[in-house]
Amino acid sequence: MKAYIKSIDEKAWCAMLIGWEAPKMDDNNGKVTKLEMQWTTEEEKLANAISDALYVIFCRVDMQEFKRIAKCIVAM
Repeated sequence: MKAYIKSIDEKAWCAMLIGWEAPKMDDNNGKVTKLEMQWTTEEEKLANAISDALYVIFCRVDMQEFKRIAKCIVAM
């Protein structure tokens, strides 16, 4: 799986290793999640990389395993 994900995108593998959270910004109420329209190019690339990694994982497992992991939001 590692080799397959790395062959698609090295950033996808790195995103899996470090995890991913939606970008945040400071607000009067503390830190809030940025709207996707406000993401920087780098934040968008990282989000796409983790989506690619999750897609690969979901496509490569059988239905029983898919049901077990489908609700996961982090691919580590």
